[in-house]
Amino acid sequence: MRFSRPVAAQKARPSAYLWIVLVFGSLGITAAYVYDVLVAQDTEAPKVVARQHPAVGPPPPEVPTETSEAPSPQEEAPQVVIPASTPLRVGVPKIGVNAEIEVYTPEMRAERGGYNPSTRDIVSWDATISPTGAPGTDSQNTVYLHGHSSWVDAVFNNLGDLANGDLALVTTENGTIYYSVVEQFSVQKVSSDGVVGFADHETVVEKVPGRLILVGCDRTAEDDAQRVSARNVVVVVLEIDLDTTAEMAARE
Repeated sequence: MRFSRPVAAQKARPSAYLWIVLVFGSLGITAAYVYDVLVAQDTEAPKVVARQHPAVGPPPPEVPTETSEAPSPQEEAPQVVIPASTPLRVGVPKIGVNAEIEVYTPEMRAERGGYNPSTRDIVSWDATISPTGAPGTDSQNTVYLHGHSSWVDAVFNNLGDLANGDLALVTTENGTIYYSVVEQFSVQKVSSDGVVGFADHETVVEKVPGRLILVGCDRTAEDDAQRVSARNVVVVVLEIDLDTTAEMAARE
């Protein structure tokens, strides 16, 4: 918007104009030019004011951002698949075991009156249970391995020295499965006088897919002069270690 010049300023301008013409006329300067210069200096240029215009139309849609909400938990699949099959060898590094495995059939169990591996340096896989507990990442039952302990060299003499976290490996027809110790205890061989025995122990008889149980006689100092330990057995419970199994399978 333009504002009018004050009245006092308008009246004073003609006399100034005549004086300037008389003074500068002899110098060849056009009075009109001088007047225009003075008017230009005396007139203030209009100020430009930047205006903020309101937005036209609806606001732009919001850009979706990634949510930090964790996905719903899902059951983790094994990192490697080794189908359950007949075990061939067992290794327990901490106690120096690297033994062949024999298949212990129902006929052998009936003939021998229980679990009695063929030799002191061999381990028996219990194939008498149903459904059969064969080792594998998709195993449907507990795997049972029996071995001798004795006053002379035997495969499971040092079974009682295992502790939680120790590893065992079972080589099968389809690959090698790794297990980690989670529990160990001693139990009476036969139930009597209200004391739970091996065949009646809740942990022993429980069928758990992906679990391995190592079984051997529990020999003490008093048993050294005896051929057979008639009292207790050592039970070592292990669970499949999928991470180690996958890692070792990748190296093969």
